[in-house]
Amino acid sequence: MSASRFVLALALSGAALAFTPALRAQSDPPRAVDFAKEVLPILEARCFSCHQAPKADARGRVQKPKGGLRLDGAHWLRKGGDTGRVVVANQPEKSELLRRVELPEDDPDLMPPKDGALSAEQIATLRAWIAGGAEIGAWVGAPAPAGASDAPAPSARPANAVNARQLALRELGEGLSPLPEATLAKLRSEKLRLEPALPGSALLRASFPAHRSEITDADVLALAPLSEHLAIVDLARTKLGAKSVAFLAGLPRLAKLDLSDTGLATRDLEACSTGLRATRELNLNGNNVDDAALVWLAGLPVLEDLYLWRTKVTEAGIAKLRAAKPSLHLRHQLELPEPPTDTPPDRQRRRR
Repeated sequence: MSASRFVLALALSGAALAFTPALRAQSDPPRAVDFAKEVLPILEARCFSCHQAPKADARGRVQKPKGGLRLDGAHWLRKGGDTGRVVVANQPEKSELLRRVELPEDDPDLMPPKDGALSAEQIATLRAWIAGGAEIGAWVGAPAPAGASDAPAPSARPANAVNARQLALRELGEGLSPLPEATLAKLRSEKLRLEPALPGSALLRASFPAHRSEITDADVLALAPLSEHLAIVDLARTKLGAKSVAFLAGLPRLAKLDLSDTGLATRDLEACSTGLRATRELNLNGNNVDDAALVWLAGLPVLEDLYLWRTKVTEAGIAKLRAAKPSLHLRHQLELPEPPTDTPPDRQRRRR
């Protein structure tokens, strides 16, 4: 064999060896996961406290399961919550439970919200369990109501709302080329985190998980090289002004914006009245926003979710906004849990 042929053969054999593990990984079935021994302990330790049967606290107030989702029984786990099923057998990428536990630690939708995120090993266990069919075995847990089925719970929002939101994000990024890694590397810092808005997407999510109180307009305006690619921006608890708002309002693909607790007032948000054309979710919690802002908020063309807790908006203003935009999913006040119906008479008398 000539030297050139020997080198070629060696290269081909090396390439084959390099690709073999990848091919094997793609063809290997998901590992078998024992629900009772591996998955249930995770749910019990990290999920049940927020997702179990309604119960009264020490003050007699009923604590309902968050998002209408119970995970403390086989029936409830299969049924899902307010947005439909959270576990789709054999499809981890379509399972809302997995999406929530894999969110960044600074994301307000991360599950569980207390005591830190799940470990990488715990997440891998849940992923393998779902990919393998999400079998529960003989476990029953909290029993189902008499005559109940495992159909998804009815919801004011469609059960595929999450998938629809992801589809909208993908459509925003169609035809957009990814930014060079060198550009992203220059902007990444101890303060700024940049990551794909969706796996494989050119769109970006920008957040400032550390040193939030030190973030100012200058840090936000430094994102200008990313203007075409920013789809999700989290600026909660930072110090912003009208300059930042004007920049953000002009981003052509900004689908989700969190400005909660930034000290902004209605006058600082004037630029939004002609911007935010692609924004579907806007968080203004904890700001000096009043009814004047509701006029232009009603005009945002694709807005679906709006957060206005701890603001200066009035019930009259909210009523007008709902009339102008009836499909808007609006959160403007904390809804206290209903008092228990089985409160002892002597306790009821003491309350009065």
